[in-house]
Amino acid sequence: MGKERAVSTSWFIRVACAAALLLGAGCATAPVRDWESKTFEFPYVHDYEVVNRTTFTWRDDFLSADSRAYSQELAGPLSALAASVYGYRHDLDVHALVEMGFNAASLYRRYGRDLDYADATYGRDQVGFTLAAKRIFLDGALHDVLFVVVRGTYGRDEWISNMNICNTPGRAVDFAPEQVPALHEGFRKAADAVQAAVEAYVASNGVDCASAKVVVTGHSRGAAVANLLGARLDDGKLLPGVRPGNAFVYAFAPPNTVLDPAAEPDAPRYGNIFNIVNPEDMVPLVPITKWSSRRYGRDLLLKHYDALSTWEVWTDPAYNAMKDEFRTMTGYEWWHTPFGTNSTYLVPAVLGAVAPTVPDLYLVTKDQRDAGNTTSVHSILEMMVFRSMDPVSDAPDPSLGDDVRQLTRVYSKMRDSKRAEDGDDYFYTPDGRDFSRQPGIFDLPWRLSCMHATQTYIGWMKAAELYGPAAVYRNWPSTENKER
Repeated sequence: MGKERAVSTSWFIRVACAAALLLGAGCATAPVRDWESKTFEFPYVHDYEVVNRTTFTWRDDFLSADSRAYSQELAGPLSALAASVYGYRHDLDVHALVEMGFNAASLYRRYGRDLDYADATYGRDQVGFTLAAKRIFLDGALHDVLFVVVRGTYGRDEWISNMNICNTPGRAVDFAPEQVPALHEGFRKAADAVQAAVEAYVASNGVDCASAKVVVTGHSRGAAVANLLGARLDDGKLLPGVRPGNAFVYAFAPPNTVLDPAAEPDAPRYGNIFNIVNPEDMVPLVPITKWSSRRYGRDLLLKHYDALSTWEVWTDPAYNAMKDEFRTMTGYEWWHTPFGTNSTYLVPAVLGAVAPTVPDLYLVTKDQRDAGNTTSVHSILEMMVFRSMDPVSDAPDPSLGDDVRQLTRVYSKMRDSKRAEDGDDYFYTPDGRDFSRQPGIFDLPWRLSCMHATQTYIGWMKAAELYGPAAVYRNWPSTENKER
């Protein structure tokens, strides 16, 4: 009898809350019940123009756990959601978020021509992102849910921003070590832009921060911005009403964000920030650790070729599941780098030798200046990017940038003939590939690109669903930053 009354009371509270919400709700969507579960395809852009999909399950009650405990149930769909925003021109992020229960009309999206790289405040230091909010029943109570999904690098301007470690003091004639900022300037300014939009969106949608579950994710440049936003949430500098344990931050392949050697980015309060890192991926190694560069939160280090024995390379079930998933998604074989992490660490090692400190990166000697030469290591790198990439407006599909097109220009003949036949550049998903055009075993650019690809990270998340986190992370269950 007591149990029946408790159930009846709970039902009454839910109905009353729903009625109150529908009569005077400020959040963007009507509440969703916490027991709803959906398995669906997350679409994302692959190989520049082709839309592919991967399947994950989403339930709102994934958010009922404490965010400081890693959740593979969350990591999987978030890896795909972070990939979906690269296909914003085709509303791939909208499709995924609608399937997750968000109202398409309530989304705030800032991409494409909304990003003015001549903007006086942020300039090239901008980033694309999608904001989504809804209200749900979770654990017998109403909660607002806020998603912040940040896109990775978009064309030439944002690549130059990736190199903006500290351009402001770096352009001074005498750049002293004490002028190095606490945070990577390009990522910090991008995070500032997203934060301003988040605060405005929360206010206009009536999001209750005290009860809110906040989810932040991204890949590559987007992961760096997610990393900084996560730290601001934990420090009370972004949405200060959000409670500890209610901010979920999953960053896939994040570069380093923190430059201050006195900072403590691995402090316990940042324990809800999970950085998923492939040790053969060069991007998480920059800015290089020789410059005291780190990132907030915990690094989860994926298995890699060097860490496996010769026998395990062929027999490790999780490693092979990741490779199988990569081939299913892309049509290409997955290749590790030719010499494992030795290849990955080559560029950071050379960069550290040429510029042992951040001021050295921007250094222009007096003799150079006297001769009218203002060339620094940084300006050379910036010039290489500027000359090798087209501006966004000229790229065939600027959602991924010309750099990705150049590294992955290896389509199957079948896809090419299909494209010529019906002109469907964007939504044709091939059923098979002609592997005569597969990148070569020693194609270093392809293989380095492969290490950073969203499909590699998604593949690992699919493997973790099958075999568990301990089968894919080298430092599980420890998440200390030991291998940097």
